[in-house]
Amino acid sequence: MGVRGRDIALGQPGGWHSVMPSLARVWSAVRREPDLAILVLIVLTLPLELSKQVFPNQLLEISRIGMLAGFVALAARVVRGTLIRVPRFLVAAIIAVIAVLAISLVATGWPNGIRIVAATATYAVFAFFVAQTVRDVRQLRIITIALILSAAFVAAVLLAESVFDFYLWREGALNVLGRRNGTFADPNIASRFLSLGLLAVLAAIAMLRELSGRAFIGLMATAAMIGAGQALTQSRAGWLVALVPLVVWVAFVRPWGRALKPVAAALFGFAIVLVVNATVLVRVTSTAMDVGDTIGAITDPNNPDNPNRPGQVGNGSVGPPLWMDPVIDRMPLDSVRRYLARAGVAMYLDHPLWGVGIGGFQPQILGPYADFIPADRISAPVSLPHTEVIRIAAETGIPGILTAILVAVALARVVWSARRAPPPVARAAGAMALGIASIFVASQFEGRLLEEPYLWLLVGLVAALPEVARTDTWSAGSWIEDGNPAYG
Repeated sequence: MGVRGRDIALGQPGGWHSVMPSLARVWSAVRREPDLAILVLIVLTLPLELSKQVFPNQLLEISRIGMLAGFVALAARVVRGTLIRVPRFLVAAIIAVIAVLAISLVATGWPNGIRIVAATATYAVFAFFVAQTVRDVRQLRIITIALILSAAFVAAVLLAESVFDFYLWREGALNVLGRRNGTFADPNIASRFLSLGLLAVLAAIAMLRELSGRAFIGLMATAAMIGAGQALTQSRAGWLVALVPLVVWVAFVRPWGRALKPVAAALFGFAIVLVVNATVLVRVTSTAMDVGDTIGAITDPNNPDNPNRPGQVGNGSVGPPLWMDPVIDRMPLDSVRRYLARAGVAMYLDHPLWGVGIGGFQPQILGPYADFIPADRISAPVSLPHTEVIRIAAETGIPGILTAILVAVALARVVWSARRAPPPVARAAGAMALGIASIFVASQFEGRLLEEPYLWLLVGLVAALPEVARTDTWSAGSWIEDGNPAYG
């Protein structure tokens, strides 16, 4: 038996018993910061959408059980009177959104609206819990590491699914093209999450002054795994959306060496899958061709094979013509998303003041707006909205649009104020802004904006930024004064 084996057998340092002090330290940290431990647990389990299969009620998931624990901890803070001040303008804007949704639900009573309003209100409370929990840069880094670990886990599951040819769930719906969904129900949502995971890697590198060799290798390997996982989702919209924050990050973050290395690692992972998986190569090729046809810049817009050539009003869609058709025809939307978008625009034009009611898009397109569904789809139409801006306009009208803009302005105000914060906080704020922007853009192809838990996680982290900067030892006094506009 070698020395290493003897150490393990005798329980000497380097053996099994060396794990126990680490576990003791973890337990001590949990007892010292229980709210942070709950938040870490939530972040680690958020990707486990498949966990809803083990509960009798499909509304439950492991992460949502963790949120309930977080709400109890938040209630305890309220009772003790230990709440931290958060940006008032942002809080007011979110309350305005929920108020508009609630009024719309009471006025119209669509069954789908109950789920949307309940999810929005629940996740808003979750965001408030996040803002109350993350108080300094150390805690912010811990949450970032938790997000990176969860992204690495999902990427590993995607790779295992591809190598060993299996699905954890929904095999019948996805195995036609070989798209992989990992622990998510939808490959497109998996792609969206991996984009956030890569942003977390970028943020971690940008937030650290120094990076050990082992940590650097781990982050680069994670970035490569995320890139490979992105390829396996075969989410064409997800790929296009993922490029936007990466381009912005590389353009603005300095030094370029730090900005480019993780991006290069992710592209390397994507390229490896592209070489060995012919289906992914076909999807990439079709993505480039379809985008070229749609915007008329890569391919000839006058080509007879181009579905968006001049004269094709509404892209050949059925239903009455709309003044928005020329704009919709230049959006990178497939035929399904296009008819959904046209129907949503028609709903807004007919009901501009309050819309058709929250949750009313689906029953309306299957009812009075069924003329927008092409004949080849009418027997089994896709009826859920996929373009979130149009859904907001169609279901909640002008008030919904205005309150959504209000939230965007409130978030931008806090992030903009963070530019004067210490470098770790300012860079983290930039990553959060890119994450929120990528979720918003992705929701224009796949929906799920107000019901996206990662949106509210990021909203909570943005709300925590003033407190994080105030408690950081590098903070500039001008940024933490009571008159700081970030507090609204």
